[in-house]
Amino acid sequence: MFSIDDVRIPIRIMLEPGIYTCGNISANGKTRLLNLCKEYGIAGFPVYGYTYNDFLNHVPFDIQEDTRLVFIDRYDLLKEQFAPQLDHWPDVIFMVDCKTDCAALEDSQECYINMESDRITVWNV
Repeated sequence: MFSIDDVRIPIRIMLEPGIYTCGNISANGKTRLLNLCKEYGIAGFPVYGYTYNDFLNHVPFDIQEDTRLVFIDRYDLLKEQFAPQLDHWPDVIFMVDCKTDCAALEDSQECYINMESDRITVWNV
């Protein structure tokens, strides 16, 4: 479990470290959570967001030692490039948006996002 509270939009992640897919439901908060991970990561919180556009712009996939949460957008377009690296971070919660089947994520669990105007909560069953 991991949370960021004293920020504009609090985030509560009720997941254990591991790899989670976010499903294909539109407008459930994936993009908002990704943007908050990028914003809060820049502000010094232990979160990180990475997009396909980052990849196209040659932004390195760079997880810091203290990172607790990583959100990867459009993993399917990244051609599963970072799959081997995910195993090197056993204490990190990876949330992955994958629109099509991604073979490298076959052992992942599904997670659910509840987006409200003033907070985001993530959990799995």
